[in-house]
Amino acid sequence: MFSLINFCDLLEKEYDLVRKDIMNAFCLTGAEVDILLFLENNPQYKSAQEIVEVRKIAKSHVSMAIKGLIEKGFLKKEKDPNNLRVYHLEILEEGKTVTVYGKKKQTKFFENLFSDFSEEEIEEFKRLYHRMIKNMMKEKIS
Repeated sequence: MFSLINFCDLLEKEYDLVRKDIMNAFCLTGAEVDILLFLENNPQYKSAQEIVEVRKIAKSHVSMAIKGLIEKGFLKKEKDPNNLRVYHLEILEEGKTVTVYGKKKQTKFFENLFSDFSEEEIEEFKRLYHRMIKNMMKEKIS
């Protein structure tokens, strides 16, 4: 029987193909792609520490990826004037070419995933998805 675990595994494998396409198109590592798209899709987060906390990526991997992205001219970092221990990350124009391409690939992935769903079914999925997240968060607190 096809289970939720099988579904999650399949979803991860299929999305990984999208990610690898972006990696190959721009000669980037997986962590570099993840960080660029995370920053683009979540503009409220601007520091390496926030990436570590939200994405649950090892600090060493985030540091190495940021260093690589800076060296490749995709990203820059600036000190926070209010906290000199914190650097704010900014995607440069060269990095925007990656994020535009990556977002198109993400959009196509999700369009394919929901291609034969009605608007009502998509809304129902979102409602159930948010409810599951709420239940998981409730479980963590107890």
